[in-house]
Amino acid sequence: MAKGKEKKKAKKRGKAASTSGKAKKTTVREKLIEIAVALGNDRGSARKSAGQVTRRAKEYFAKNPKKRSFDAFIGYGRSWDEITLCRGKGGKVLLGPMPSQVKDEYWLYAERGKGRYHKSTARSGKWLIFVNAESIDEVWVKIRDATEEGRLGGSAKVATSASGRPDGVICVYTYDWTDEKDVRRVRVELRKLGMERKIPYKSDEDTLAGKYAICGDKRISKYFE
Repeated sequence: MAKGKEKKKAKKRGKAASTSGKAKKTTVREKLIEIAVALGNDRGSARKSAGQVTRRAKEYFAKNPKKRSFDAFIGYGRSWDEITLCRGKGGKVLLGPMPSQVKDEYWLYAERGKGRYHKSTARSGKWLIFVNAESIDEVWVKIRDATEEGRLGGSAKVATSASGRPDGVICVYTYDWTDEKDVRRVRVELRKLGMERKIPYKSDEDTLAGKYAICGDKRISKYFE
């Protein structure tokens, strides 16, 4: 019996020694954290951002099963070194697909991830935020994260470089333009994110009807503040 126990212990020690000699594989999340830290971000915020982007990656692959590699999600074919160039002011890393980089989809989307919100109605609409091309990535990250954290409405979207627009536009949706309290609550949150100049609010009904100021239509904005 004693010899049998000794043999089992020896086998376990052998297995432990063989596994300890193997190099630990770096996960995508760990790689993202190291990139963020290398760009001057503290490790705590880097972990949070990396967690968010890996979750979005899983959602992206579920919708796009043919694009299996993580590079297809994070940089649409870019190398890891090129991903680090996707940054905002002060060198802060911006994780996830950026509107300035995406060439094969017209819009990027964000959905509310925390808290309850009303279901969209026939009176839904959106705040329209027009941004210059140099700032679109950084502004989108603020809107995207605030939407997912439950601070804005039900969803948001941003036009990518594939749209061919000279400037950027971000739509921040609310469920009902007649709910003035909710519409203005979202506007207050947008000001906290830095959108302080006046912006228009347009109903989805008017958009579907093809009403645009550039076409000469007037009094389209339900709100302008």
